[in-house]
Amino acid sequence: MNGILLPLFMLPMIWAKIVKLEIEDFKLKKHEPWIIRDDVVTRSRASGQFSVHLFQNDVVIGEFCLPGYRKVELVNMMYSNDGPTDVIDVSINRKHVGNAQTKMLIGGKSGWDDFRSTWNIGKPMTLPPGRHTIILNVTSSDRWGTELDVILFNIEDDNLSDKAFRCALFCFENIDYSDVSGRRDDVPSAKFVQYSRSATCAEDDNIKIAIYHDTARKFLITASGPRYRSFKNDRNPTFEGCRATNPIWRFDNVSVEPSRASVESSRALVRFAGKNENIEVTVTFAAIERLKTRDFDTMNIGSKLYVKLRNISSVIQVFVAYLGQNRTWTDLSWQSFNPEILTRNWSIPDWSWSKQRGNLVKLTFVRTLAESASPIFIEEIGLKQRQLNTSKKSLFENEEFIIEGVDLDFWWQKEKRMTVTVLQTGTTYTDADCILIRYKQQWKADRHSRIFQICQDGHINLAPPVPHGLDWIPFGSSVLLGPADPRFTRPYTDIQHIDIDARLVSLIVLYRDNSSLTLSLKPSYLETRLFIEDVFVSSEKRATLPLITFVSMWVTDGNADVDHVTINGDSPRHIIQHWGALYGVSATFFRQCISSHNTQSPDIRVDVLGYEDEANL
Repeated sequence: MNGILLPLFMLPMIWAKIVKLEIEDFKLKKHEPWIIRDDVVTRSRASGQFSVHLFQNDVVIGEFCLPGYRKVELVNMMYSNDGPTDVIDVSINRKHVGNAQTKMLIGGKSGWDDFRSTWNIGKPMTLPPGRHTIILNVTSSDRWGTELDVILFNIEDDNLSDKAFRCALFCFENIDYSDVSGRRDDVPSAKFVQYSRSATCAEDDNIKIAIYHDTARKFLITASGPRYRSFKNDRNPTFEGCRATNPIWRFDNVSVEPSRASVESSRALVRFAGKNENIEVTVTFAAIERLKTRDFDTMNIGSKLYVKLRNISSVIQVFVAYLGQNRTWTDLSWQSFNPEILTRNWSIPDWSWSKQRGNLVKLTFVRTLAESASPIFIEEIGLKQRQLNTSKKSLFENEEFIIEGVDLDFWWQKEKRMTVTVLQTGTTYTDADCILIRYKQQWKADRHSRIFQICQDGHINLAPPVPHGLDWIPFGSSVLLGPADPRFTRPYTDIQHIDIDARLVSLIVLYRDNSSLTLSLKPSYLETRLFIEDVFVSSEKRATLPLITFVSMWVTDGNADVDHVTINGDSPRHIIQHWGALYGVSATFFRQCISSHNTQSPDIRVDVLGYEDEANL
């Protein structure tokens, strides 16, 4: 396509963002709708390889969206023509902007793939936020018409995404929390340091904001519903763009012969050796670091080897062994295949595979010499992550709260455990990886909302009670309490013991390094507040490590659990920008763009409190 890029000398002013709309995506209103013709035409040199063939008095209507008041200019429209000059009237929101005129070209049909530029149409204008309509009306044309390809806009907004401009993403810059100022003269400022990085996977916590303070012993964390207006409740994990590999590897339709060539995929290599009556099949695979979710590194989860044979006529014994993290061969059980049983599975325990070195699985196919001439075909062989199960145990319940211990099937800290004691009963539990607290719903007396969770690695999730009409909402962002190194991929602390005062809904948290703090939970129907008091951390750790780390996810605007932060209610900063360090006593982490990931997960506010502030604020 010719001329789609704008040379700088043709621009009346250099703004920030050139965006486009494909005219084949517009809605067509034919002047003579009863005439059948090809409206959308394939053209090799068109943007997107399509253009729209229009005739006199035909109209096409498109839409675009702006997040706020923006200066807008139509800088180009690409067209092709094979015949005399045509005139296209352009209007936005039913207001005339200008006319575009095609140049005469007599090419004997060859001109239809020669796309040219109209350049600027009308003058720059300022448009309000929201959805806008652009109308292209062919007011004058010869009998052969004209073809329109794409229209380009210059927008005074270098952060505007194509998706937002095309109304596929809805962002609201008036969501800024400027009404929630945290400024205080009696409390020294905390330092908020940016440790975030870009990511492609929505299950990867790539946002980390470390909060440092030399003296503070009290904080308040508040979780409230997102300020954007949405009735969607998307909450399922999204693995697009992730390095998740389940199955870890897989092969189909493999003939088992001792002398055959190896079989290779992007994830594994299969080699063959031995004799017909005793064939060795060895699978070598790299220790791909599979998805790191919020709760564990899945590379270390146990796996299942599965084999399905095709149409065998006799008994085949298969012996399996593997070489992994321990660098010694581990034998698994013999299993038999026969004409009635063609599928078998072997379980491989957690923490088996090595990240530093290659891993091997060896299968030995054994049969009698008389049967060794018969071919063996593997219809399917693969290694996949085992299924995870989570159990819960009720620790306490009254008319308002349910407190549960959560025993995760796989805990990423491996051998680190915390004990939990409920003071009212004196009972101590040793198998809880997390504590979950549910709060009685205002809307349904027999339902409870998840409002709080704390896990052994110090990560806390907080949420307001479920809004009216929903069954449950996701937690989304988390807050890591206690001194932890924010440079780690998954920063963590090490909780040794928690005492729960169920009557006051408070928790005394003791860390293995002798740090400690007290948590008090204060839910209401609009928000949940968590008071952090009696923070004790050694001065050495305060000097080098944050007391609190905000942890979340951002892939793109509209696919994020957070996209902006404001300190003391000042102008919001984008969460992924390299703004270094900021100072204040209050930070609110929120979204301006409606997200397809955890749509109803909360905005989180962190406040540094003074010594005299009480937990009943």
